[in-house]
Amino acid sequence: MDQVSKIDQSTYQIKTHPDIIKSIYETRLLYPATIIEDDVIQFNATYVTNVKKTGIYALSIMNTLSKQLFFLKKNDIGIYGFDLSDIIIIDKHIGIFINHKILVPLDESYLYITQILPTVRFSDPLIYKISKLPAKIHTNIVFYGFALFFLYLINVDNISDIRYTKMHRFVERCMSIPIEDRTMHYL
Repeated sequence: MDQVSKIDQSTYQIKTHPDIIKSIYETRLLYPATIIEDDVIQFNATYVTNVKKTGIYALSIMNTLSKQLFFLKKNDIGIYGFDLSDIIIIDKHIGIFINHKILVPLDESYLYITQILPTVRFSDPLIYKISKLPAKIHTNIVFYGFALFFLYLINVDNISDIRYTKMHRFVERCMSIPIEDRTMHYL
């Protein structure tokens, strides 16, 4: 079970799948941090919250989530999409995936899907059009969900509201077609 517990005034623990724990520890998203068990990490923080719309910290949150995502990818694990409840925010600016149920094994650069995936808020609709299992879809499909999440964080409902900005180009790169061409670079 994925959970966050407050141990004392400034000490927290996350209990989740060992792959998630390893991705948090190895990327140093929380420093200093201590792995207590394979599925438990302990760290210090002022506070831990659920995701809230917070434009000022949006890029920092996206950066920490992407570090975790790329670490997982290096270890042959992908994410197809996510919900707000799959992420926690630490000290306003660090976003961390904590739900192991959004993890999918990778085969090269492709998500290897063997079962019908639960619907999540921040995902590419193409993932739900898979008609035959097992299936493979490029791991970059998750960038579409990242773009939707970024728009959520900055409280923008329509991409045209940020036209002619770096944010607009960032979102476009995350949603480009074909999927293999998607990137998550904020320039």
